[in-house]
Amino acid sequence: QKVEDPTVESVSNVPDPIALQEIEFKNVCFSYSDDGPDVLKNVSFKLKKGDRLALVGTTGSGKSTIIRLLAKTYTGYRGSIKINGTELSEIPIAQVRETISVMHQEIFMFNDTVEFNIALGRKNISQTDVEQAASFVYASRFIDQLPGGYRFVIQDNGDNLSKGQAQLISFARAIAGNSELIILDEATSAVDSITEQYIQQAIANIFSTKTVIAVAHRLSTIRNSDLILVLEDGQIIERGTHTELLEHGGKYARLLHQIEAEHKQN
Repeated sequence: QKVEDPTVESVSNVPDPIALQEIEFKNVCFSYSDDGPDVLKNVSFKLKKGDRLALVGTTGSGKSTIIRLLAKTYTGYRGSIKINGTELSEIPIAQVRETISVMHQEIFMFNDTVEFNIALGRKNISQTDVEQAASFVYASRFIDQLPGGYRFVIQDNGDNLSKGQAQLISFARAIAGNSELIILDEATSAVDSITEQYIQQAIANIFSTKTVIAVAHRLSTIRNSDLILVLEDGQIIERGTHTELLEHGGKYARLLHQIEAEHKQN
């Protein structure tokens, strides 16, 4: 079955995260239905602890599908996905969720305190952890200004926060869990320039200390990656560093010019 489950659960019996050493995709194929076309076609790559991987490509190229398979949001792949040599299909979903934090473009906020929205009721996260995580991603800068600070109650879906503030709280949420792997599905929505600066600094902090896979829209994120995979129609068509791919002058170089043009317009 290929189930998408966006819910966030409060976990009481929290399994230990996997001490991440290596992730390997080998000839991974995936389709949404048994007789449907493959949306991923023989995707192979390796990611070691501390690596920063960027996935680049136009909408529908397969970037989000890779992330959803790794987070076990989608199941039923063909080929092999291994974490530390163990097939992903054999690892319990609760353990995968303790190991991997996914920061989505669509940020869900609960009608509860800032503290709850960062900790999500996870028993192993203390108030100190919450505050340290918020500080790490520069969210504490605006949280301290809110009436009641961490006790400030967020309205449903963050209606009383700016987009950028919600984004920073979602970063803190991922960091507070001390996940081994951060998956960053970067938002492209425009935010005010001060918050944008904090988001850039937060991403730089995450990049310097975590193993990261980023669906990258920001030039700085792409440039700072150890490996860039360029996807088109479910296949990896180019791979390398920023400099290597620019010199190659292919799809990546064209995409980059497009991103630069969009950035100037914003």
